[in-house]
Amino acid sequence: MRATAEQGQKNRGICIVTAWACEQQLVLGQIKTDQKSNEKITIPALLEELDLQGALVSIDAIANKSAIAEQIVGG
Repeated sequence: MRATAEQGQKNRGICIVTAWACEQQLVLGQIKTDQKSNEKITIPALLEELDLQGALVSIDAIANKSAIAEQIVGG
């Protein structure tokens, strides 16, 4: 979600990590990041909630971590 913080305020906006199924055009899951966290912390939590067996997973470069890759392959 972009521009969710009030203009002129120093508070950051809402950050939500979403799992999206392109072919079905369906949101499989969403998790809001904690206020003092980021996507790198939230992505593994969302992956834990998904059944990844037989799935093709495409993920943003921010998740370019070996632990996340291992979690996807293990799923």
